[in-house]
Amino acid sequence: MSSNLQNRNGGSVLVVFNDNERWKEYGYYFSEEGIDVDVVNLAETAMEKVRESDYDIIIVEDYLPDSPGYILAARILREKISLIFMIGKSLSDVEVVCAYKTGINDYLTFDIPAMRLAAKCRSVINFNRVIKAAKKSIPEDGVITKSGLSLNTNNGEVKKKNGQIIALVKHEAEVLRVLMENAGKEMSKQEIYEQAWKMPYIEGENSVANHVAKLRKKIEDNEKYPQFILTKWGFGYSFNQFVS
Repeated sequence: MSSNLQNRNGGSVLVVFNDNERWKEYGYYFSEEGIDVDVVNLAETAMEKVRESDYDIIIVEDYLPDSPGYILAARILREKISLIFMIGKSLSDVEVVCAYKTGINDYLTFDIPAMRLAAKCRSVINFNRVIKAAKKSIPEDGVITKSGLSLNTNNGEVKKKNGQIIALVKHEAEVLRVLMENAGKEMSKQEIYEQAWKMPYIEGENSVANHVAKLRKKIEDNEKYPQFILTKWGFGYSFNQFVS
């Protein structure tokens, strides 16, 4: 199975399996998740692929015909920052710990259902792209200014039009940063949470609503009639880009 990595938009995975036949039970579900996959069975071929392309995730079997999986993982990480899952039979705790010490991100066993593995990869790809997008959007000096409100992302201070300086705690500043970077866009609580907390959202999590309430007390002239942070009922919030 090959992929056009230059034109992908659903994510890409490199799979290094001892037996390519084993991959067949997984391939369908990765295709359903819209993930492009390259499959190889030798460590040297894998290294060539890694040098040619940037993969979102690399899945390495623990024992390959020409190399132990953990040695391949170490070689990859010496050349390029990569997200690596190792997969194999159930090993001893010592073997698993040694694998983690090479720098892999997770150790999986072959009894993981194919659907679950594909969904796990999709979740990780989506989450990492959210984080990368958030990092790219921060100005070089760390100051975001919208609608007369300035947020210094370096120290969490907000400066209002009248010169008033307001100190925010870490996640108050992060929630405000996410909203200001997306001014005018209605954002779901999940989107805000994942970009502000940098971790996957858990259904029913109330942290976003709680921090928005705290922010309104600090930055709004009247928290009951907010001008900056607007509510989209049943969905989430947006930052008003037209405050005069």
